[in-house]
Amino acid sequence: MMVMPVFSSIDEILKKGESDKIEFKSSLGEWRDILETICAFSNTKGGLIIIGVDDKGNVLGVDIGRKSLERLENDIHQFIDPKVYPEISIKAYDNKLLIVISVEEGFNKPYFFRGRAFKRIGRSNRILSRDEIEKMLREKFVTFDSLQFKRKFDIDEELVKEVIYRARMYRGMKIRYDDLCSALLHLGVYDGKNFNNAAVLLFSDPSIYFPQACIKIGFFRKDEIVDERLITGSILKQVDEALDFLKKYMYKGFEIQGVKRIEKWEYPLEAVREAIVNAVIHRDYFSTAPIFIRMDEYSIVVENPGTLPLQISIEDLKRTHPSIPRNPIIAKIFFYWGYFEEWGRGTLMMIKKCIENGLPEPEFIEEKGFFKVVLKNRKYIIKTYNENMVKTLELIKARKELYLQDLIKILGFSEKTVRNYINMFVDHGLIEKIKVGRRIKIIYKE
Repeated sequence: MMVMPVFSSIDEILKKGESDKIEFKSSLGEWRDILETICAFSNTKGGLIIIGVDDKGNVLGVDIGRKSLERLENDIHQFIDPKVYPEISIKAYDNKLLIVISVEEGFNKPYFFRGRAFKRIGRSNRILSRDEIEKMLREKFVTFDSLQFKRKFDIDEELVKEVIYRARMYRGMKIRYDDLCSALLHLGVYDGKNFNNAAVLLFSDPSIYFPQACIKIGFFRKDEIVDERLITGSILKQVDEALDFLKKYMYKGFEIQGVKRIEKWEYPLEAVREAIVNAVIHRDYFSTAPIFIRMDEYSIVVENPGTLPLQISIEDLKRTHPSIPRNPIIAKIFFYWGYFEEWGRGTLMMIKKCIENGLPEPEFIEEKGFFKVVLKNRKYIIKTYNENMVKTLELIKARKELYLQDLIKILGFSEKTVRNYINMFVDHGLIEKIKVGRRIKIIYKE
């Protein structure tokens, strides 16, 4: 194999150090760790292994014998199953030779090294649990929504018609309703002989057959339950019913924009709806647990059984990422319904809406086989304020509006401190400030 010219991105890689996609190895003598990492990269998002660099990023170089790479390739093919074919090349850097192994995410997961499957988490390789292996195999060969449903059930024909109508109106789909069977066939929930689970979940009351296909929702005050409900019926309708429940306990104010009086909810409704939609679409219906939604004075927590696909991390949700629905038939119908974008942009929209409303970014959490979205309100922000911040805000709230210099005199704080507080309150959407001549008026926002 020829020695390649200097690899221009090595400097950048060395500066960044090891990560979920970069692994350094000092020599080919660490072949077990090298193969383990190839296995882990294949089971997650791929990555680069650079041999001839220690774990601190120091370039040592590597001695490459006549058959070194041949033995490495043979070991990869012998000990990793199913077969993987990473790209192996030699790079010259600082008058030293490095071996670079480029591993792509595999299409035939799970991959095993000597009988064990590994995944990449941060800078480490972790052994996949039995549940994770089963999940990977299940998602590879079958999804819950595609399984045949062999019992009799009632179909809500009007709901089928509404899906077809929305698909035409919202998505420009060239489909029409001729009869029930052809419509269900076109929607992918019927194959001409058999229905699948998606048909039951979408167009019937699935809780009769799948008790887990429901939303358990409650409002709490100081950890005491104030109101709760079990939402059943078509999963298409569960979303709006859950949102209506939450709106009962959301503060609603108004904002004047020009001549219009605009409703201003405690939480951006688009972000709340998206969190519920994602929970319904991406939940693991093989699990017997329902979706849980908890609202209290400070936050809304939407929690569904099932974790993120192995290819996607929590950090990926904060940037453009692929959409990999656990239940693709359900996802398609929700797309027709107008509630789901097939581009992996839902979490980005949630973040944007929260920031636009002066709220903290949503928190995304994976824990004990569940995925959570936590939305926080302004009360949560105020709870983090110190005593002087609270005193300042309470004074503005009591006066409704006053001038900045009057506020400084009353409080007795330094002008710099008060201005910092005011800018923070503006960022959090609690007040607004307007210039009146040379003076600044502070107005509390209801």
